[in-house]
Amino acid sequence: MGHHPIRSAGPYGDDPAAIARLTPLFRRYGVQLYINGHDHHYERTHPIDGTTYLTVGNGGAQLRTVLPNANTARALSTYGFAELSASADRLRIEAWDSQGRRIDQVELRRPD
Repeated sequence: MGHHPIRSAGPYGDDPAAIARLTPLFRRYGVQLYINGHDHHYERTHPIDGTTYLTVGNGGAQLRTVLPNANTARALSTYGFAELSASADRLRIEAWDSQGRRIDQVELRRPD
């Protein structure tokens, strides 16, 4: 978890320095999820080298534009939050908008 995005379809875009520095560690240690804020939108990537990147920066500050790209599984510029629930073999992510509508859901499973 960190404040700044590593992968983003928002105004800051991908962070090449963070990608070079952190993604080798993510691969080595099997990091499946990186969560950040900073960009004021909601975004979830497809897994990239085994890691899903989740931006949850849509909690209240002025929203910013997000332009989905090839890495994007779901992205919206709407107020809301994400709910995570974990068990021994899976992590469920559900995202909700400020009206209580589910805007995204995915389940990440622990590799065998």
